[in-house]
Amino acid sequence: MTYRKTRDSDPIDLARCKRIVRPLQSKIHQLNELLTSFPSKTNLQYETPHKSFLHPKTSTQRLASLKPYLDPDLYQSYLDIFQIFQGVVRNVEVKRPNRVPRLSMLCCVNLGKSITLSTRSTYYKLNQSSLFDPETLPGHLHRIYHSLHETIDPWLELEPVQLYGGYRRDLLMGYVIHLIVFNLGMLYMLVPVLVQWLQEELREHSNGPLMAFSTILFNQYWHFDETYHPDFDSDFLGYLDANKKIDNNDTFWILYRMGYWHAFINDMELMSKVGYYDSLMIEALARPLRVPNANTSLVIKALNHITACPFHPSINLALCNILRNLIVEVRSKSNAVDQYQHIIQFMKVWLSFPSHPTQVVFNSLLPGNEFLFRCLTSVTKYLAAIVDTKDTKLRNKVNHCLTTIGIFQHFYLDIGDNEDTTGFIECFFEMQKSSKEPNESFNEFVMWLHDQGTSEYIDLSRQLFSRFYTDENDPMLDATYGYIF
Repeated sequence: MTYRKTRDSDPIDLARCKRIVRPLQSKIHQLNELLTSFPSKTNLQYETPHKSFLHPKTSTQRLASLKPYLDPDLYQSYLDIFQIFQGVVRNVEVKRPNRVPRLSMLCCVNLGKSITLSTRSTYYKLNQSSLFDPETLPGHLHRIYHSLHETIDPWLELEPVQLYGGYRRDLLMGYVIHLIVFNLGMLYMLVPVLVQWLQEELREHSNGPLMAFSTILFNQYWHFDETYHPDFDSDFLGYLDANKKIDNNDTFWILYRMGYWHAFINDMELMSKVGYYDSLMIEALARPLRVPNANTSLVIKALNHITACPFHPSINLALCNILRNLIVEVRSKSNAVDQYQHIIQFMKVWLSFPSHPTQVVFNSLLPGNEFLFRCLTSVTKYLAAIVDTKDTKLRNKVNHCLTTIGIFQHFYLDIGDNEDTTGFIECFFEMQKSSKEPNESFNEFVMWLHDQGTSEYIDLSRQLFSRFYTDENDPMLDATYGYIF
C-alpha cells in the first residue's frame, strides 16, 4: 500500500520512453561527430564580461550570451540540445507541488548514472553500429564491451513491472541528467543554461521535483572528474569517446576570474542547496585535476576561500593540490620574486594566527599535515637553490622562509628541534600583521617558544610579543606578558 502512494499515477510506456530520449541521444552523438572531425573551442578570454554574461535574467539570455565565445557550429548544437532537453523534461516530468524530493526519486536519479554508463548507446563509437566492429577493440576491453546493455530497455523493464513501472519517469530523468553529465567535455558551457531553465520551469509550473533535478545536475556538474566512472578502463573510454579528453580546466579558471561562478551560484539560489560558494570552491580545489596546471596567480587568489571556510574537511586536499601547482611553477624558473610571494601567501593562509581561534586553518585532526610540511619545505629549498646568486636580498628571504617553516613544523607537529631562528621575525611579519587586540592563538605560540627553554627561543618569544602587539600594556595581555618576561 505504501509504495502505491509514492509511485506515479501516470506510468509511461517503454516505447514512449525511447521516443522521448532518442533525439537527445542523437544530437549529442552528432555533436561528438562534429567535434571529432572539426575540433571546436570556446573563445573565452581573461576580460571583463558584459553584465548579460554574468547575470542573464533568463536561461535563453544565458545561452545567447555565449554566442560571441563559441564557434557557430557549437553554438547551434547547444541551441538544438537546449530545445530538445526542454521537450524531454516536459514529456517526462512528474508534477508534484512539494519541493522536498522523495527518496524514491533520488534513488532513481542515482540509478540514472548506472543506466548511462552501462548502455552501449551512450558511447559515440558504439552508437555508430554500422561503423564500429567490436572485434577491433583491444582484447582486454572485450569484457567491458560485452557487459554493456544494447539499449536502456532492461533498466526500464525491471521486475516486477507493476512496481518499477511507476518510477519510469524518475528513472528516465535520472538517465537524461547523467547523459548530459557524461558528455560534459562537449556540453560544459551549456549546463548552467539547463540548470537555470529547470528553475524557471519550476517557478512557472510550481513543480517541486524540478528544483531537485536542477540541484542534482549542478552538483554532478561541479564535482565531475575522472572518478565519475571509476570502474571503467580509461583506454575503453578514450577509445570509444575521444572527446572525453576535452579539458575544460582553462575555461573553469577563466570563468572564475570573471566572477561567473560566484554570480551563477548566487543568482540561482544554489547556496542553500549545495553549499556556500567558498565551500564549493574548496571542493573544486580538492579535485585532483582542477589545480595542478592552472594559472598560479588565480590559484593563490583562491586561497581566500580556505580562509573564509576554515573548517571544511577537504582543506588539506585543496592545499596539497595548490602546493603541486606551486611546485610546477617554481620548477619553471619563471619569476623567483613572484614564486616567493606565492609561498608566503600559502603559509599565511595555512599557518598564521587569525584574530579569532575559530578562523585558524591548520587542523591537526586532518590527514596529510606532515606531507604538506615536507612538500612546502622541498619547494622552498628548490627555490633557494635557483635564486640568482646576485640577488642576496631574495636569497636571504627564501632561507628565512625555510627557517620559519621548520619552527612552525616543530610547533604544530612536534617534529624537529630547529635551533636556528635567523630571519624568523622578518618572515613572520610578512605573513602576519601586528594586532591591537589580544590573539589567543598567537599567545599560545609565543608561550610555546618560551617553553622550549633555549635562550634563542626565549629571546624570540619576547621579540615577537613586543612587535606583534601595538599596545603590550593592555591588561588582557598581562598573563602572557608575565609568562614570557
